[in-house]
Amino acid sequence: FFSSALSSFSSSSTVRKYIMSSTQALSYYRRFVRAATAYRYPMFGQFILRRAREEFSKNRGETDPSRLQALMLRAEEDVQVAERQAAISKLYAEQEYTKER
Repeated sequence: FFSSALSSFSSSSTVRKYIMSSTQALSYYRRFVRAATAYRYPMFGQFILRRAREEFSKNRGETDPSRLQALMLRAEEDVQVAERQAAISKLYAEQEYTKER
């Protein structure tokens, strides 16, 4: 797969950019997975993971450098939000109330 994809590029700088963006995208995806597993309630983590999968799959074949840069910036912002929300979800744990008799 990689040899055919790399042979379609005309210059080595384009190859480096492609590899860098692929590595960067994989890094963001891993951060989304870690953030999703950090949520106190699995339902929220599953939602985050599902949305990340959808977005990454939708933009898998993107080659336009300006579009890739915009996608990377958005991924950075979104993963930071997911990480913050996961931390907040742990701070405000559901309290159990006992019924007075």
